[in-house]
Amino acid sequence: SGYAINWNPHKIGELIAGDNRGVISVFNNNQNYTHWSKTSQYTYHKGSVEDIIFSPSEPFAFAHDLFPYPGSSDGTLQIVDMRVNSYNKASMKIRAHEKDVNVCDWNKKASHLIVTGSDDCKVKVWDLRMLSDGSEDELLCFNWHSEPITSIKFQPNEESVIAVAS
Repeated sequence: SGYAINWNPHKIGELIAGDNRGVISVFNNNQNYTHWSKTSQYTYHKGSVEDIIFSPSEPFAFAHDLFPYPGSSDGTLQIVDMRVNSYNKASMKIRAHEKDVNVCDWNKKASHLIVTGSDDCKVKVWDLRMLSDGSEDELLCFNWHSEPITSIKFQPNEESVIAVAS
């Protein structure tokens, strides 16, 4: 179930991909995209990586969610700082939802905001500045839908507008 892939908007040719085994790999290529090399690999969970997104302001940070392995329910959003070189543990793990997190997006206008959507039918907005103290309280929670959230995006030119699909 599900795979994730995303280009780093800060580094030309850097691509990140997650697979169904929970492995997240960072790839770089040469100038003409004919040769790829894996530069790092993160292996700290077993579930399938469902969505992955780079920070709009920091070239070394990405966030992801995952579909848990059978018998578990993860419900987390995980943030990785690639400068730390910790390939077996996320830099920040947010217990975001009661059920599996399906999608996430990072706000391009206000880079301290991330939004998540889940199988619990909820949309939550997270302020990373508020989470640095260990708090795991969302900034906003919307329960508009009666089915799992399948797609979510901040409007790229307005920091307070979110599109949600269920």
